[in-house]
Amino acid sequence: MVRFEFNRSQKNHNNFCDETLYILVKNQDEADSLGAQFHEFGFNYKLLNSKNLSTAVNKKSILLISHEMYASSVDKETFQLMVKNHYVFLVTSSKSTTEFLGDGHIVLPIDRSDVLNIISLCKTKASFENDLSCLEEYKSNLMKISSLGQYTGSLVHDLNNYNTVCMTALDGLRLINERTYKDQKIDFLVTKGLKGSRMINALSRKYRKFLYSKEDTITDFFNVESIVEETIEFIHKEIISSQIKVSHSIPKDLFIFCNDVSLIQVLMNILSNAIYAIKDFDEKWVDISVKTTETGISLLIKDSGHGVSSEVKEKMFDPLFTTKPKEEGTGFGLNFCTTELNQMGMKLDYIEEENTVFGISVPKDKLRKSMII
Repeated sequence: MVRFEFNRSQKNHNNFCDETLYILVKNQDEADSLGAQFHEFGFNYKLLNSKNLSTAVNKKSILLISHEMYASSVDKETFQLMVKNHYVFLVTSSKSTTEFLGDGHIVLPIDRSDVLNIISLCKTKASFENDLSCLEEYKSNLMKISSLGQYTGSLVHDLNNYNTVCMTALDGLRLINERTYKDQKIDFLVTKGLKGSRMINALSRKYRKFLYSKEDTITDFFNVESIVEETIEFIHKEIISSQIKVSHSIPKDLFIFCNDVSLIQVLMNILSNAIYAIKDFDEKWVDISVKTTETGISLLIKDSGHGVSSEVKEKMFDPLFTTKPKEEGTGFGLNFCTTELNQMGMKLDYIEEENTVFGISVPKDKLRKSMII
């Protein structure tokens, strides 16, 4: 048994397998003959003396085995290991016709034209294996999501209980302040805390309806400027700590038919992602604006980032995909945003610009008629 190693030339740059060509034949002349045919198509090879096939490769390799060696020297266990770790082809140096073995393998009388077929077949199989791996990963993610759903009901119940304690304590503190201290700072903090508790309560009601019934979430016309300002309030500490300038130019008379809690959540997710992405930049800003479109309006969230890569763009709306460290990101943010907006008849898009821009498309029928820009 002899082994050849090769490095691809520039014209053979598709990295579909490990850059090692294995040839298992009776003699070196036969190996040289096979290797020369691959060399003609851009493969450089080097003869190495070896008694055993190496299985410690990062990627699968092409393995050529002569029919004679397969029939007389390769036991089934070894062959199965080879098949598992390599792309295996049985070949013969004779000019006989193609032979079909009883075990389903094909013996090819390899010649110049077969080399390209072997390379093409390996590319196709590598692509299939990659797709299969992606599907298995997707299935695993779905199972994780399903498991998370099983715990959501008890989580919502516990959240309500703890939130009730917080709301009761805040209400009591407000009454004490009104009767005794009359401190405006305490009143401001209590009011803000109660607003957060009411939002938690609204969120839990929404998720409970999602889990236990098909009842639609209550929607109405809400002022967009108020929703944006309320969202900024909720992440005010994050904005200040990251020293980011957040501005908006929303028409005061613009109303959208939506669920205000859901839209606030969507904006919080997008803004939090923007803040995380630019927090270490020299130039740090986020701007929220409205643009008129043929079908309605687009609510634009633009930051000083430089866009996202094509690899991230393809996956960023998928569940469980995140560019953040595992301890910081869940991978549900943008997927949640798209789901929530779709349920309200809107759509989230990534917009190709010099900076990073996300747009929420709102159709005309979701705008109060007198408020259409």
